[in-house]
Amino acid sequence: LADALPLGQLAADGHIISVNGKALQPLVQSVRVHTGELQPPFSTLTEAQAVFKQEQRAHSPAPFVGDTVVDVKLHYPAADKIRNYSISSLLNPELPGQEDTANLILDYTGEDQRIYRITGLLDQPVEISRSGWAASLTFVYEGIKHILAGYDHVLYVICLVMGAVTLAGLAFRITGFTIGHSVTLTLGYFGFVPKAEWFIPAVETGIALSIIYAAVVALVQLNNKSQLTGSGGIVVTIAIGLLHGLGFSFVLREILGLQTANIWASLLSFNIGVEVGQLCIVLVLWPILFLLAKVNRSWYRALVWSLGVFSIALASIWAGQRIVAVFSSF
Repeated sequence: LADALPLGQLAADGHIISVNGKALQPLVQSVRVHTGELQPPFSTLTEAQAVFKQEQRAHSPAPFVGDTVVDVKLHYPAADKIRNYSISSLLNPELPGQEDTANLILDYTGEDQRIYRITGLLDQPVEISRSGWAASLTFVYEGIKHILAGYDHVLYVICLVMGAVTLAGLAFRITGFTIGHSVTLTLGYFGFVPKAEWFIPAVETGIALSIIYAAVVALVQLNNKSQLTGSGGIVVTIAIGLLHGLGFSFVLREILGLQTANIWASLLSFNIGVEVGQLCIVLVLWPILFLLAKVNRSWYRALVWSLGVFSIALASIWAGQRIVAVFSSF
């Protein structure tokens, strides 16, 4: 706090902004240091500018490194107006899990704001352009990555595919699930859900129970050629989709501020990414199950039983852990 400019120089030396392959030389203009719980909002350009108009707040006792947020204002002088550039980082703390570092880039070089969402250390240059497609694609990618990295969501989709006897049945199930999670992803993101501590673990418990339900349905379908492909089936998958959509919304709220511009474009792009990831699972698994059922029914039944029992066992463990978390929140 006595001399915070070296912190700013650390950021300046560690972040490279290049135009047409030529790195610009940054100047440190201002630095503000906050404790984690007292950090001011930083979701818009106006909020960011307001931070640096305030005097540096004294902290007593002095904040420790794990509870410190540093805002740095850097100026990169350029001869001409910049529209396209790349940004990269040389900072590498070599910490566990650093590949999950969240980077949210808000670009105001044009008339409207562009939002870029990138995960990792930015060790490879990220191209920033005035293309709305380029900005949206970063959220599509995050949506794909989230569903594929979310093992409970993946497991549910697998069970959903296994329980579909016909292609029409699969279409109804996927449609219902999509409708459900699209609704609550939006509602949950904007905060139209309970704020109580028990709510998130309760939703996660429901997601685990939905996996058990879908796995049981898949096992029952092995001996039952008929299934709900009409209103009954789609209502159930919509209801389960509502649960999973809330799970998606919790993640999105962590990576995107509510006050940012073009919020609907980012929200839609994330949802599209979730759908693409979901379809990838379907397009891989459905042909395998379909062909195996035609070629060797015994092998098909063995695969479905193996996946189904594994899903029930793993989801039961998750459900138990999450139920404990629900009661611990009271």
